Amino acid sequence: MLSCYDAAKYFLAQASEDAGDLISNLKLQKLVYYAQGFHLALYDEPLFPEAIEAWTHGPVVPDLYRHYKKYGTGAIPCPEYINFSIYDEETKSLLDEVYSVFGQFAAWKLSNMTHEEYPWKLAAQNSLNSIVKKHLKANQRQEKGKRISSREIVDLPPEQESPLFSLRYMNKDYSLSQCTKDEKAAFADTLYKLNQLTWSEINACPRHGLGYEKIARSSIRAPIPSHLKEDVNFIAFRFCGMAPMVGYRDGAVFYVIWLDRDFTLYPH
Repeated sequence: MLSCYDAAKYFLAQASEDAGDLISNLKLQKLVYYAQGFHLALYDEPLFPEAIEAWTHGPVVPDLYRHYKKYGTGAIPCPEYINFSIYDEETKSLLDEVYSVFGQFAAWKLSNMTHEEYPWKLAAQNSLNSIVKKHLKANQRQEKGKRISSREIVDLPPEQESPLFSLRYMNKDYSLSQCTKDEKAAFADTLYKLNQLTWSEINACPRHGLGYEKIARSSIRAPIPSHLKEDVNFIAFRFCGMAPMVGYRDGAVFYVIWLDRDFTLYPH
């Protein structure tokens, strides 16, 4: 398993001072946070073992923050040496995608985004030190079929919760790796906007806005994950213009399976 420092070094190595692409400690904390979350969603295990806490300006890995504290609010320099051999291809692909999607945003934009997301809201409502441990533990159990009702966490029915998003079952032919930089940015922006609503509010939105439409199982041309039973209903949100992201809902969680960027998944 990598450490939080390994994840941080990978992101810092992507920054280009000549291009004005700089990473402060505040921004680095958010990139590492998103990397941890996506790794848990995709592989059902953490990327690194260090704890993430809820601080005033969003998620922070305390050990990592203290390590780079000397740079204040300024840019952290690119590491003089990084051993890329410690990152397997899956990890490099994930970190590249996280940086492509979230690295384009300023530190304060990322901070504001995390404040609107479920882990941060959970921490704010319950005065928790950690904004991710309970949520990620619940998400892992959901992936293993040992579902914990969200009522156990915040005592709310799913319709009154903001949606959670999982890429656990994303089809590789319809994944983020197939998307352009603009499409990845639009995907991140769509998740951000949806996360500011409850499922009840989303249900009331128009289907070509932030709402969704039902997609018949028989119309889907790509392989359907084998664990999904016949009674699972597929729905589609628009993530980039009219391009849909298709998946299914389980409680407050929306599992994104296909990003249909070229409209080939089902008849439109």
